Amino acid sequence: MASVASLRYGELINEILPPGVLNVVSGLGNEVGETLVRHPKVKKVSLTGSGGTAKAIANSTAENPKPMILELGGKSPNIVFEDADLDKAAYGVSLNGIFSGNAGQFCVGGSRILIQRSIFDKMITKMKNLLNEQIQFGHTMNPTSTMGPIANAAQYEKVCAYIAIGKEEGGEIIYGGRHGGGTLLPEHPELVDGYWVEPTLIQVDNNSLRICQEEIFGPVATVIPFDTEEEAIAIANDTTYGLGAGIWTSNLNRTQRLIRQIESGNVWINTYRRVGPELPFGGVKESGFGTDSILEYTREKTCYIESE
Repeated sequence: MASVASLRYGELINEILPPGVLNVVSGLGNEVGETLVRHPKVKKVSLTGSGGTAKAIANSTAENPKPMILELGGKSPNIVFEDADLDKAAYGVSLNGIFSGNAGQFCVGGSRILIQRSIFDKMITKMKNLLNEQIQFGHTMNPTSTMGPIANAAQYEKVCAYIAIGKEEGGEIIYGGRHGGGTLLPEHPELVDGYWVEPTLIQVDNNSLRICQEEIFGPVATVIPFDTEEEAIAIANDTTYGLGAGIWTSNLNRTQRLIRQIESGNVWINTYRRVGPELPFGGVKESGFGTDSILEYTREKTCYIESE
């Protein structure tokens, strides 16, 4: 969808700007991407993609170094403390955090839900009720749909495989887990062939499991209980990624501590996934470096002038 949106954007902007001001060139990395990033007239490279693609770009620019902005994957924690507004938090970590219209296929998805043990059962009940009430599978262009399909067959198979891996690792599926149009949309034959995966919550006690460490890029989230603030921070940082994090609490002193201690390029307090052009967006660790702010696309130049 993101690639198609870029092509459509190029068509629209072509009606406004003179030819050549903005060019949209599509193609695979070995067809177009490598040539572009190697070219000496390309002064900056910006990528939203995988870590593997980022490494390939870095290798391609080794002989002709240039600045890069890399916005890569994520395994973002969404942390709920016992003093949070639980109704708001339940919506924020489930429907808005991961189980949205694009079926969890966004890099900053809150795919690790951390819930303080004292409110764990209550939060799980609220999340299940929300999912039962508000998830409506359907075509993404249908305004009544709240969740669409997986983008393609390869990604669908990957997501389904991770659900199986989660069970093999000892995780407990506490919601969802089903997949396939025949199972989820039997009354809509026109949609049966789509790559449908049910919103899936897998409860685990060990953050070292593959489903906690590897980016799934689909409607699958692990649910992890914790007891103390220190434990929550340790679990949140126990990942090679560092793109986003959510904190749900009424304690402002706690928010200030966690903002500083959580290793993430973006932190949301009592909300999630709010972005805007006026603020930078980027990650740390294997989630990349640089941000998409306007200043990243400018260059400072120092000049000394001495008058007679």
